[in-house]
Amino acid sequence: MNGQKDLHLRRLHESLQDIQDFRDRRANTSDPHFPTWLERTQQSLNELFGREHDYARRFSSLQFRTLRVRIVSLSRGSSPDWTREDQTTFENALTRAHNIITDALEEFSTLPTQAEPAAVSKPLKQPQIVVNVTNVLSQSTHVELSQVISNLDSLGLPPDQLSQAKTYAEELAKETQGEQRWPVLAKTLEKLKSMGKSVYENVALPLLVEMLKKQTGLNS
Repeated sequence: MNGQKDLHLRRLHESLQDIQDFRDRRANTSDPHFPTWLERTQQSLNELFGREHDYARRFSSLQFRTLRVRIVSLSRGSSPDWTREDQTTFENALTRAHNIITDALEEFSTLPTQAEPAAVSKPLKQPQIVVNVTNVLSQSTHVELSQVISNLDSLGLPPDQLSQAKTYAEELAKETQGEQRWPVLAKTLEKLKSMGKSVYENVALPLLVEMLKKQTGLNS
């Protein structure tokens, strides 16, 4: 849970305590703490559930004072600012507010928590290897290192390049048939790529495809 939600949950718990304090002191809407309590509680319900949620709407509709037209008489003066009826309305509204907040806290504790981003170091970026092969995974042909070497022999490479290409092919074949570590594969693929498109296509693609076929169970 993030810090903002923790803040509003704490405020709702404090709101429940404030309700009991209002009752003990027989406070009313003139209490200097009441407007702050009303505003903070409404804000916390809005933040935790949304303004249109039932809890937020029910709380906002509470009437803490009896609605009436204030009559002013020149002979008798104004009507009383706070009556016994107002106090009853206030205390009943406090009871409903207590129920709303309690239900809201109970429901929030059952909601699935959203995963917080872990404060860990960024993982190593995996090498991006793009292989454009059409329907190659459906092939039943099994690729062996000897076939790859044979392909290299047919390319007419200079002896030093041919020897180097065969060494890289052996390295790639060992990894694709073994642990299949992408950092290791990426280094060998870059070496093959530097030797030209024909070497890359005749060595890298067949061995990579063979590895992918094994991973998908096509050659199991």
